[in-house]
Amino acid sequence: ACRLRHPEDDRAGGEIRHCLILPHLASARGAPADRVEPEQSLRRGARLALGLDHLHEVGITFRGAADATLVAADGDRAWWADFRTCKVLAHGEQPAAADREADLRALTVLLYRWATGLSEYSIAATLPPAIQRAFEQALTRTAPATGAELAALFEVALAPAANVEFFVGQRSDVGMRRELNEDSLFVAERLIVWQGLSQPVGLFVVADGMGGH
Repeated sequence: ACRLRHPEDDRAGGEIRHCLILPHLASARGAPADRVEPEQSLRRGARLALGLDHLHEVGITFRGAADATLVAADGDRAWWADFRTCKVLAHGEQPAAADREADLRALTVLLYRWATGLSEYSIAATLPPAIQRAFEQALTRTAPATGAELAALFEVALAPAANVEFFVGQRSDVGMRRELNEDSLFVAERLIVWQGLSQPVGLFVVADGMGGH
């Protein structure tokens, strides 16, 4: 470890911060053109997202410039390794919400590029449905506000599928045995494609004739 004087602290003597010096792992660096399995991209992303939370907490932000050139990776493990372009805030300050959001979005774009080879979100990308939904939510809807939220989103996407299906039936019941039967259930099942994902949709209509009255 070494001690560094904070560059923006003009108090007498300045503030001393501690940091850990790691070896330069050029061979393990992820490059923008690298492709990895989508699941591995999300596992790396969960670690990097939690790392961003820590950096933001201690007053460090990439201001949306976070990309693969700043990351070292080895299998499922990945960590922020290059801080030459980061912004170090004064002691006690934390990045603005816009900078936090920009960092998280830049990380998500990096992970999406690792998983698909694309630099922009596309519904035509071939990804497992759960992972596609995670990227769709992180990139085209309200983005997670913290790295922990982003990591949790990825963990849900990586969880084993629950294989949930719904089963329905339809029938008519004479009920009180009146001559006119108006107690019915209508069922229509369809499969739609939305945001590139197949999703089941069911329409259920119950008509209660109240005994024919």
